[in-house]
Amino acid sequence: ADPDLGNGCEEYCIAKSGPLKLREEADGLSETIQEVAKSSVMKLLIEDDKWFYVKLPIGTEGWLLSCNKRSQMVKKVTMDQELRLMWEEQLTVAENRRIAIEEEAKRLELEY
Repeated sequence: ADPDLGNGCEEYCIAKSGPLKLREEADGLSETIQEVAKSSVMKLLIEDDKWFYVKLPIGTEGWLLSCNKRSQMVKKVTMDQELRLMWEEQLTVAENRRIAIEEEAKRLELEY
């Protein structure tokens, strides 16, 4: 079980649209760290006006613009069973990707 889940005091959010740009700073001109897909569940660490500082299941942290004049792009959510499953599924996908990258790196080392 993920130790980050379940003690009730953490807040979570979900990407209502996407892909969204995860940024280094709470600024639309700031460097993009990576893109966040629609329906991604993230841990909400800091809420600063329209910006959310979030942690992705893979551990990456950064700022997301939560809303603009037209729509809400990231929404705070309560961690229920369905969201818990989504979070755990994203963790599994991220872990499998990490393992695949490591295995590919080892394979390439053996070839050269």
